[in-house]
Amino acid sequence: MASERLNSILSHLSPSKSGLSAITQKNPDDVVITLAIRTPLTKGFKGGMKDTPLDYIVYTLLKEVLEKSNIDPQMVEDVCLGNVSNGKAAYIARAASLAAGYPTTAAASSVNRFCSSGLKAVQDVANQISMGSIDCGVAIGAESMSAGGDRLEKPFHESVLQDQNAKDCMQPMGQTSENVGKDFDISREAQDRFAAESYQRAERAQKAGWFDDEIVPFKTKIKDPKTGEEKDVILTKDEGPRYGTTFDSLSKIRPAFPDYGDKSTGGNSSQVTDGAAAVLLMKRSKAIEMHQPILAKFCGATVAGVAPRIMGIGPSLAIPKLLGKFNLDLKNDIDIIELNEAFASMAVYCTNVLGIDPAKMNVRGGAIALGHPLGATGARQICTGLSECRRQKKKILLTSMCIGTGQGMAGLFVNEQLLDRTNLNIMSEHELPICTACGSQFDSENGTEPLNCKICDDPRQFVPPSGQSWTTLSKIQRAHGHSLEQDEVDDRVWWFQAEPKFAIGQRVFLLLTPAGNVLWDMIAVLDDATIEEINRLGGLKAIVISHPHYYTTYVEWWKAFKCPIYVGADDQGWVCRRPPSEDVFHLIDGPAGTTVEVLPGVTAIKTGGHFPGSLVLHWEKKLFIADTIVTVPSAYTPHPRPPGQTSFVFQWSIPNAIPLPPDDIFRIWQAIEPFDFNTTHGAFAGMEIRDKGLKRRMLESMQIQVRGEGWKKHAILEQTVD
Repeated sequence: MASERLNSILSHLSPSKSGLSAITQKNPDDVVITLAIRTPLTKGFKGGMKDTPLDYIVYTLLKEVLEKSNIDPQMVEDVCLGNVSNGKAAYIARAASLAAGYPTTAAASSVNRFCSSGLKAVQDVANQISMGSIDCGVAIGAESMSAGGDRLEKPFHESVLQDQNAKDCMQPMGQTSENVGKDFDISREAQDRFAAESYQRAERAQKAGWFDDEIVPFKTKIKDPKTGEEKDVILTKDEGPRYGTTFDSLSKIRPAFPDYGDKSTGGNSSQVTDGAAAVLLMKRSKAIEMHQPILAKFCGATVAGVAPRIMGIGPSLAIPKLLGKFNLDLKNDIDIIELNEAFASMAVYCTNVLGIDPAKMNVRGGAIALGHPLGATGARQICTGLSECRRQKKKILLTSMCIGTGQGMAGLFVNEQLLDRTNLNIMSEHELPICTACGSQFDSENGTEPLNCKICDDPRQFVPPSGQSWTTLSKIQRAHGHSLEQDEVDDRVWWFQAEPKFAIGQRVFLLLTPAGNVLWDMIAVLDDATIEEINRLGGLKAIVISHPHYYTTYVEWWKAFKCPIYVGADDQGWVCRRPPSEDVFHLIDGPAGTTVEVLPGVTAIKTGGHFPGSLVLHWEKKLFIADTIVTVPSAYTPHPRPPGQTSFVFQWSIPNAIPLPPDDIFRIWQAIEPFDFNTTHGAFAGMEIRDKGLKRRMLESMQIQVRGEGWKKHAILEQTVD
């Protein structure tokens, strides 16, 4: 029996001809995914969503779909909810979608195929689109396992129970896991080693920030079990990963199902979890028409049945069945695999029997480490898998899971996030116009370039002699990288800039402070390498931008790191792209001298001058000045310095050499005078000045400039430094 099953599987895994060329073709009627997002996954009964009802989870994520996609709700024709435990799921799908802003013309339904319900919802919506029944729909998988409700309350009818396979449908999932372990000789050691790897991968991925682009923050209330007091929380991270998990630590855990066996434990089985994931699907032609970014093409999905008592091996039949339909080879054609880790027993079995390359499977860990919210997992795998395809620049994604009562399901997707999109008339954010002179990115309704750049037309900047020209972030990413440098004196200060130089050519500083990392200023070039490097160093808690010339691709930066961006309130009229959310900008309002402590010990100081809202940043006797204050060549004159030499100039326009008037210079001094500093870091490479008497040199430079402008009496000339 086992050998026949294995031969059947292997016959599907080596088809005679690759079908990659067929599935990677683009046609107007393709079913495509334009958005894939999820909530954090939280621990059942004790995590962040333990007090959150299913209807609110569904409502909140459906609302996020509209906000993130910026789609007209009237275009959505159906919403399908995959859910296992709630018998009122159909009511919830309809009510939550209406409350979230979908029109009464958008229908709603629920589906339940146990652990594949999220993928089943995607398949149902995709099938409707493929058949021409609808053009656009939302598939969502959601589960509140804290609420429970998925267990059989009473046995089947005696007539049903006369069939052994039917009777086996009542077996608890833990029992089926032990059956797989016994029947196929999957040892406890093999299961624990697999589980340890899952935890370690999830830990690496979470620390590196790989999950951040798939997770949307989830605001809810949590109740203290002792006092009953409720408090508002914003959930942003998966709660399942247990840092430091090893094979040795897992091997000490007692069996979870001792009545059935001794191999499956709480450490090598999936976690009880709450969470949700949503996928927006439509025809390719509709996505192009609506200027929606195409993330992936949905190729298809299929199901297969297995004996209920060994339900965990379901993927070992569903995967070859699906690949056979598309004439694909698992080893050579599939790049990324998301296999649900219901239990380590089934995951080890499927990996071994199918010959899956472990390097391709569950790169960010799986359900053992992340959790398995039953109805959500099928959609969650799509979010995670497509994000991983984007990160690795891979093309073909396969997802699969086992299903209670003895089934398996698998889905196939073609990633289009990093493929050549030049032939697709699509306006994604990476194709928005960027000024090549200053690096500012502009909103564009239909992809047309602006007639001019308002930043460059201002006297503080300039249009090059060759005229105004435009590029896009996708083109910049292909032509430019970045160089990362560590300060030679303080290893907590890093900076990077575009290589080769782009636009103004400024650099960005990353400050590794005890309270978290702060980014000072911004460059247009943002790519996976930059994001990964920053996340490797601890991510970001705050971004501070000195002035409008460096707003550049701020929307992309915010989406990558989801942290507040501090700017001068006076300068918000220079923003060239609409903020995607009300909480993007933290405006520093008030006169020159206003300060905001963005993190403990890190202070943004409003100086004005170059722009009314221009800022500098102070941290531990270091002043980050961008070109609010410009470092000049004579600043580097070695000691002893001849009298009368200047170190800084104070300009209204740097490229056009228009100086600031004395009153503005004096206001800058008044703003920075309360702060002690012996180091300044300027906007461009090499602009580091270190001197115990640097504050005095700053004042002397101001006084030299004011005298040079013809003033013999002014308040700034009366200032001294102790």
